[in-house]
Amino acid sequence: MSETLENAYWHDGQLRRVSLEPDVDGSALVVVSLALYKDEQAPDRTPWTVTCSGVSRLVTSVDLVELRDNARAGNVIDGELRGDGLWLRLTGGIVEVHAREFLLDAR
Repeated sequence: MSETLENAYWHDGQLRRVSLEPDVDGSALVVVSLALYKDEQAPDRTPWTVTCSGVSRLVTSVDLVELRDNARAGNVIDGELRGDGLWLRLTGGIVEVHAREFLLDAR
């Protein structure tokens, strides 16, 4: 996978965790843990963490049974970072995060 979200290879990735950390000041943090292939030829997925800070909106709708059933093959269909939004299209759902900043870290 590229070191930037704009060029990430999302297809057949695995969504592993989404966490929300609101604070009393009205600023929220969302952390998304994924395992993504470097490219379509890569034999293994690499764990990544996307930290979204200054979150103004989080929308999720996920069929957890379908997400689990497709985890091995890859439950991430596609992803996109555009402007202040990150969209993850999943088997059986979607995760949408609007934030001030998105930081990508290999984990």
